[in-house]
Amino acid sequence: ATLRGGGSDGFFTNQFTGKKCDDEHSVSARVKLQWHPSSSITMINTFAASWLQQGGYPYEYVKTGQIAYNDTCSYRRTALNDGLTIRWRPGNVTFSSITSWQYLDDAMRLDQDFLPRDYFILLQAKRENALTQDFVASAEVGDWYSWIAGAFAFYRHLHMDAPVTFHDTGISELIEKHRNEANEYYPIRWKERSFLLNSTFSNPSYGVAVYHNSKFTLGDWILTAALRLDYEHASLAYNSHTSTAYEIFYRPEAVGPMTHYRDVPILIDEHGELSKSFLQLLPKVSATRRFYAGSATVEAYASIAKGYKSGGYNTQMFSDVLQQQLMWQMGIGKRYDVDDIVSYAPEQSWNYELGARVSTNDGRLRAEATLFYIDVKDQQLTMFPDGTTTGRIMTNAGRTRSYGLELSSRWNPVEVFELNASYGYTDA
Repeated sequence: ATLRGGGSDGFFTNQFTGKKCDDEHSVSARVKLQWHPSSSITMINTFAASWLQQGGYPYEYVKTGQIAYNDTCSYRRTALNDGLTIRWRPGNVTFSSITSWQYLDDAMRLDQDFLPRDYFILLQAKRENALTQDFVASAEVGDWYSWIAGAFAFYRHLHMDAPVTFHDTGISELIEKHRNEANEYYPIRWKERSFLLNSTFSNPSYGVAVYHNSKFTLGDWILTAALRLDYEHASLAYNSHTSTAYEIFYRPEAVGPMTHYRDVPILIDEHGELSKSFLQLLPKVSATRRFYAGSATVEAYASIAKGYKSGGYNTQMFSDVLQQQLMWQMGIGKRYDVDDIVSYAPEQSWNYELGARVSTNDGRLRAEATLFYIDVKDQQLTMFPDGTTTGRIMTNAGRTRSYGLELSSRWNPVEVFELNASYGYTDA
């Protein structure tokens, strides 16, 4: 069992408040239990808990070179983790069961403009439960064959509240200014100098997979082949809304007195459910040939593998979806399609690798060289969408590729002295 705690007063000063903005305090505990009910059974359980409280984020405004913002920023996290591993070896086959559970509860308060002016603030609170189960069997058949097979499943449920509050400067600079520049004869003014864009989400997902890996040792050849079938389902239930109003004035001259024209209420209620399912077959093959050259052994290898990352949803973008819909109702801005802006597709890749490893029999010299090429389709990346936005989204690039070279070596001329050297080159 272990118990740790620590803290810091911070390193960066918020020039607006004159106080440190990045203080931190944390405590964590870990307990590990191990039991051997028989010579063939091992049970290990590990439980961990942690708590973290931080100040805000020391972001510096480029134009002034200062960290200065007026709203409080903070982050708090409570995390619980438990993992249970059971291994049973009745004979040549080893069976394993790995079960894990994770609970996460965190809250972030963010002055999103990071300026000493009242633009907008974000409160984001998350509660997440995740459960995984992995069953694995492995065995060796003589000196020439070994295999691993298994089944994996997970369930994850995330609930999040993410209200964004617009304050006076945000209303003036981001909404009223754009609208009044577009129609100076009918200027507007918000009836209240603060309003809320509120969003709540429920984001459950689950998946199952089965896999097998075979390894053949045939003289100086080592051949491996693996296959994994992966299914994942993700869904999102969202409820985003705002209720506010503004008034329109009439001004016959560009500069002159204004008269009240009418009040315009704004009521936006975006709610619905989205879901996606993904099915993927992931193969991998590799071959290794062993050579002997005097007192050194050389292993040359080649491998091909398919990579995959499932798609999902951008919950961070809902405040911008609401903001853009609000401005669209006023005749400015761009209206987003919810499904299009918050969802992103899976990422797929093919990975090719050629390499060689050299080692002397006395172990004093080891060296390795690798050539790789990675071809990615629909790579997931972060970008800023069109329109007057305050956030980022995850989207998909059409195609990317990377290739390169990696070299490494280790030399022990004497037992108490070691030299290491490495070099890497990538073109992406």
